[in-house]
Amino acid sequence: MTGSDEYAGLFGVIDENGTVKNLKLNEVNIKGISKVGTVAGYNHGTITGCSAAGIVTGNSRVGGIIGIQNKGTIIDCHSSATVEGNGYVGGVVGYMETFTMTAIIACSSTGDVEAKKEYAGGVVGYIMNGTITACYATGKVTGSRYTGGVAGFNSSGTITACYWSGENTTGVGRGNTSGTTKVTDGNWTKAMNAMNTALSGTGWRYVLGTNGLPVLEKNQ
Repeated sequence: MTGSDEYAGLFGVIDENGTVKNLKLNEVNIKGISKVGTVAGYNHGTITGCSAAGIVTGNSRVGGIIGIQNKGTIIDCHSSATVEGNGYVGGVVGYMETFTMTAIIACSSTGDVEAKKEYAGGVVGYIMNGTITACYATGKVTGSRYTGGVAGFNSSGTITACYWSGENTTGVGRGNTSGTTKVTDGNWTKAMNAMNTALSGTGWRYVLGTNGLPVLEKNQ
């Protein structure tokens, strides 16, 4: 599956009334210039329970699930895709825009993320605003400057109970690092418990999967 130019993805743009659920994308090959993601290049809506594997490449605002997240919510989405670009590159979302109602909840990335110039993050490349809650990343995050295990840059966003276990020494490459913690011993139990506390009242909780990483499920 190959996109082109701007707004590259299975969906170019998902509007504020749009909903995508339980979509699984395998062996993707998404290529674009700006606003590039597997599920969508640009999202205003609600995305739940989606996953992607493969390769995503672009110039700017490139994400394993969404290129740009604006106003909408992403819940329980996972990317194992390799995500590459010049700037604003994230394992889940490349760029979160300025609206405070933008949210990423209980999402994860296990793929490698690379920004050849700046702002590479395991979960989000660049956070203008919004909230990131109970998310984690395990892939390698690289770039020429401003790389973080969770985010490349956090301008005015709120990060709560987010974790990473890659080689990065910091959770956020530039900006506020609060709410990010590195898992150094390979044991995700403590991190999982903290993420579950942050998810209290949402109807979701993590359990440890067979690979030792947290897996999200609905509360019984």
